[in-house]
Amino acid sequence: MIVQRVSVIGSMNYDTTIRVTNFPLPGETILAKACSNSLGGKGANQAAALAKVGLLVSMIGVVGKDTEGLAMLEELNLLGINTDSVYLSKELCTGKAQIVVEESGNNNIIVIPGANGAFIKDYIDQSQNAISNSDAVLAQLEIPLETVLHAFKIAKKLKKMTILNPAPVCSISEELLSLVDILIPNEVEMEKLYGKPIESNDNLETACKHFTDLGVKIVIVTLGDKGCYYYQEGQGKFSARYVVKAIDTTAAGDSFIGGFLGNYLETKDIDQAIDFGQRVAAITVSRRGAIESIPNRSEALTTTLTK
Repeated sequence: MIVQRVSVIGSMNYDTTIRVTNFPLPGETILAKACSNSLGGKGANQAAALAKVGLLVSMIGVVGKDTEGLAMLEELNLLGINTDSVYLSKELCTGKAQIVVEESGNNNIIVIPGANGAFIKDYIDQSQNAISNSDAVLAQLEIPLETVLHAFKIAKKLKKMTILNPAPVCSISEELLSLVDILIPNEVEMEKLYGKPIESNDNLETACKHFTDLGVKIVIVTLGDKGCYYYQEGQGKFSARYVVKAIDTTAAGDSFIGGFLGNYLETKDIDQAIDFGQRVAAITVSRRGAIESIPNRSEALTTTLTK
């Protein structure tokens, strides 16, 4: 195995997870079953997933100069992630997320951006060595959109593969899409990006083609319990999910992306990479938590799963 290097440009949050029997109705007060704190954020989750499946990862982001931010750096360092390009904000607290998980494993998440919102383009300029030394650059949208655009412009100048997870979903310019090699939304995000309902397989293919026409090379849509669908070079294909009992779906998409990209950079085999990403995600949702629930490479390869 040739070890690949990835720069992850994204959010870092301190998560509070509240476990309930069912989500409360508007105006309803309910009692929680449990509450716990952990480290997360889409950027940090995806960096952790990549590191756990064996890649060399540099995290590029911003945290507060507070207890939570320092704990985040320590946790990432323990995973072997390089945090030299994580910047400390003196003015803003580390980003936070409140996650409510019901017994079915479904969740609702409210994010307070904090220092993530202060991730300015200057930090990308100061992190060019990390990007230059990477094989790929991965970003999400829990940081300012103009920062992601600036990062991808630099990445493409340096001839790096770019991967965008458009979450939380927002309007994305054609300029940014033209810089994306692999776009990985979930089905809700795909509908919002496309701007039209996706009610059939034909609609899904048409939506994916829309983005490849704008310059995206590969579109991968994660479909929850329906598996996922990918589209490239005019051809689309479904891939069934692995069947597990979901305990907590908090890092499902992030762990899929980490598993997929980790395998794809090594093999360039999209079917194999999607299968591996789904294995990682299946194991993740069968456990509680975010970063701590993501399996390592050995676990992902050897755990018995069925589709």
